[in-house]
Amino acid sequence: YWDYRGLNSDEVDISIERHACDLRRLLEKEDIRDAFLVGWSMGVQVALSLFQRDTSSIQGLILLNGAGGGAIREVLNRPNWFWIEPLCQRIALGGRFWQRLGPFLARSQRWKSPFTEFCVKMKWLGTELERSEFHALLCQWLDVDLRRISAQIVVLGNHSTDAFIHSIDVKALVVMGNRDPLVSNRLTRKLAQSLPNSTLRCLVGSSHFTLIEYPQTLYHLMERWMTVQRDVREKVSPDL
Repeated sequence: YWDYRGLNSDEVDISIERHACDLRRLLEKEDIRDAFLVGWSMGVQVALSLFQRDTSSIQGLILLNGAGGGAIREVLNRPNWFWIEPLCQRIALGGRFWQRLGPFLARSQRWKSPFTEFCVKMKWLGTELERSEFHALLCQWLDVDLRRISAQIVVLGNHSTDAFIHSIDVKALVVMGNRDPLVSNRLTRKLAQSLPNSTLRCLVGSSHFTLIEYPQTLYHLMERWMTVQRDVREKVSPDL
């Protein structure tokens, strides 16, 4: 993985399309071809946006806990964007308080465990969550200027792949957790329905953090799916 531009610098262009261009350059630099591309959360929209250009190096897509656009618009499965967007816009334009708050919270240990257990109790997180991994992820997110994260959330919520998603013809595995509080199941189902060659799987008891709730289950699901796709490709390829 790589750090999205704009998280650690005053980058002007933090569009999903710009991130997709960075991804393409990374694939080219590392000479990665015939690959399965895995995207999680915002990375789902970045991966999809790669298909606005040449995608000959992509064999298939694995899209985890994301949507085809506006992923953050239905937090807690409700249309909450009407207040989330202006709040994030205000934070993005705010002063040094927001710049310092994230790193302060990242360093503090007192709130992470109570916050995590509260979210589990509210069923916003799965009971199988690896707590230490989740706390590390929180620290990684918070140890950044919250103004930049808020600006990226606004971009994410207003981005859409509707104009081209139906033309993405590679095989895709779409995975969601039935407890996801950040990306509604409705939007993930819409994503799967919009992709012509997709398979949708729902992990019961999982939230937005499937990767650290059911890592082994997810790994075996991905491995089986990729094996099937490779076997099918070998059977139909005239060169093999």
